[in-house]
Amino acid sequence: MTRPEKAVELFNSGFACSQAVLAAYAPMLGLSEDLALKIACPFGGGIARSGATCGAVSGAIMTIGLHSGNTRADQPELRSQNTALARRFLDEFISHHANCVSWFA
Repeated sequence: MTRPEKAVELFNSGFACSQAVLAAYAPMLGLSEDLALKIACPFGGGIARSGATCGAVSGAIMTIGLHSGNTRADQPELRSQNTALARRFLDEFISHHANCVSWFA
């Protein structure tokens, strides 16, 4: 099963989008699925069901941070690269889902 398929399976079983996305990728990035589900839980429904940033986006951004974020303050180049990767994801998401993220514009 691919990670996107795992995310869909988790979502279809009742987890929030944020949980499904982060948990699907977490094990390959050194985080347990259970811990990922807990971390991403309050991001569901657009951050605490506020309708703000989409949970799938929040889960993906957390995944990007786990993948390549900096772990020391003296790594500004890693932080910059990670931020650029997250921005590229966000721009791509918006271009494909503009009808459901008009508040990003």
